[in-house]
Amino acid sequence: MDDELSPREIKRRFRRRVRLNLGVGILAGLFAVGAMIVGSDLPAGAFLGAIGAVAVVVIATSAIFWRCPACDGSLGQYVYPRRCPRCDAVLHD
Repeated sequence: MDDELSPREIKRRFRRRVRLNLGVGILAGLFAVGAMIVGSDLPAGAFLGAIGAVAVVVIATSAIFWRCPACDGSLGQYVYPRRCPRCDAVLHD
C-alpha cells in the first residue's frame, strides 16, 4: 500500500474497515436468522448451501479487508486491535 500514511489516515481507513466487517457480519447474521425461519420449507441441501455461502462470504471479506491500512498485514484473529501486530501502527485511540 502507501509507504507513508499519516496516523490520522491510518485510523480513518481502519474505522472504514471495521464498519465494513461489522456490516457484513450483521447482514450474514440476519440472513442466517432468515434462513432458519424459512429453512423448514427448504430441502436440507439448499439450507446448508445457503448457510455455507454466507460463511464463505464472511471469511472472504475478512481475509481481504481485515488488514492493517499502514502495512497491509493481516490483523488475524484480533477483533478490534489497538495496534497492528505486524508494524505496530496505532489503529484507533
